[in-house]
Amino acid sequence: MGKRVLVHLFNREIPVIADDYVDKAFGTGCLKVTPAHDVNDYEIGLRHQLPVIDTINDDGTLNEKCELQKFVWEGSFLREEGNGQRLARSGSPR
Repeated sequence: MGKRVLVHLFNREIPVIADDYVDKAFGTGCLKVTPAHDVNDYEIGLRHQLPVIDTINDDGTLNEKCELQKFVWEGSFLREEGNGQRLARSGSPR
């Protein structure tokens, strides 16, 4: 806890936190938290002062906070415009 990890797709660091909501006996005991998209995640975000990044407009379209506009699909791969590196849908560099 207290460390940060890098989300390579967006070049954004996010914190590693611990929270009692996570059931360590279920699965790995790890949980990805998205405060803007789920009530439980929102409550975890409040407890840990995580930013709420709302990427969906009222009409269901994605807004500029989504940051996907700078990426293009090439078949099964996602590539940043102006960058030759491609990512498979799993997020692994190819």
